[in-house]
Amino acid sequence: MAKKVKVAFIGCGSIHWPHLNGYLDLPEKVEVVACCDNIKASAEASAARRGEPKSTQTGRKCWQLRISMLWISASHITCIARQFSMPHD
Repeated sequence: MAKKVKVAFIGCGSIHWPHLNGYLDLPEKVEVVACCDNIKASAEASAARRGEPKSTQTGRKCWQLRISMLWISASHITCIARQFSMPHD
């Protein structure tokens, strides 16, 4: 069996729902591992749709999940990019 693609969503507004539902329809190929949004209720609604209401993640946490794909649907990309910048060692 092929390895599943791990997807994280950044931006959980109205435009992401068709994409989230499409990925959830492919459980043998795709695992949605995180739903992130600066509006907590939006992220929680997305996480609940995939069956894990406590899985709301911050941007920094998404890196720790070893995601295969990052789906961004947000109007404020610079804020999210800053949130996702890797810490300097």
